[in-house]
Amino acid sequence: MLLAAGGHTERDMASHKIQVIELPMMDKSKYFPLAFAGGMGTRVCLYPFTLIKTRLMSQRHKALYRGTFHSLSEILRIEGVRGLYSGFLIESLRFVPSMCYITIYETVRHNLTDRTSISNSKLRGFIAGGCASMFSQMVLVPLDIISQYRQLGSISSKFAHINLQNASKSGMSASWSVVLAIHKQYGWRGFWRGYFPSMAVYVPSSACWWSLYETYCDFLVKRAPLWTPHLALQCTAASLGGVTTCCINNTLDVIRTRIQTEHGKFWPTLNTLWEEEGIRLLYKGLSARLISSIAFSFIVILFYEPIKRLSLLEEYKNSVRW
Repeated sequence: MLLAAGGHTERDMASHKIQVIELPMMDKSKYFPLAFAGGMGTRVCLYPFTLIKTRLMSQRHKALYRGTFHSLSEILRIEGVRGLYSGFLIESLRFVPSMCYITIYETVRHNLTDRTSISNSKLRGFIAGGCASMFSQMVLVPLDIISQYRQLGSISSKFAHINLQNASKSGMSASWSVVLAIHKQYGWRGFWRGYFPSMAVYVPSSACWWSLYETYCDFLVKRAPLWTPHLALQCTAASLGGVTTCCINNTLDVIRTRIQTEHGKFWPTLNTLWEEEGIRLLYKGLSARLISSIAFSFIVILFYEPIKRLSLLEEYKNSVRW
């Protein structure tokens, strides 16, 4: 019998291959409620890293924070634990477009499998991930802008170009004051400021992440012992995919954040950032973003893949390994 990579037989490798669970294989009445609950739990765990990343990327030079851990300690010292969840109520509204995102991803992926000749699973993931992000950004960009001002919290006056009279308040009153201030100064267009930079960051990121996720899964499964749980390999692959995409588009994310919080334009913002940061622009806020992305990717798959397994129709349960 022929041996594959790592000394395993071809038969062993076939049984060890990670099965991609497609939408028709799942009971939708189980899948969508579980996916919603998993998404909410993930955001509660990871929101503080998003807040820290926003503050690091918004500051000029190192005006307030020297790095990820310094910003964490300063926020806890000055604002307490509540400071790490400033703007979370607005962030929680992202659950709805996030559900739309995953629904579009699964639907596009299924249609590519069922109605096209595209046999490459990684390419299907790339296209589906890009489509899902492109449509969800129409809703997510306004929420991002409001959430970013709320994440800046008590330091918003140092960075923002709008008058936030209730920045120190908490909850929906502060969020509503952000909405009114943006509308007063910039009109409704202010809520979609940075839409195209957001598309430039998130659409390729989403497409690449899903494609890289499957690529790393294939790479790891060929080299891991046969007894290795598939979920462990998938969580590792997700984190590696997150690291890769972060390193590729970090600069664009810095520009996007600055445009959305200061309402500038792309080229002037890029020039200003280059004058302020120089070569450091390439890795400004990268440590916080890497921590957030690794944790987010890991926890998303830790929830997402078991949810898909738990939602399997009866006839598929024995064909998918944990």
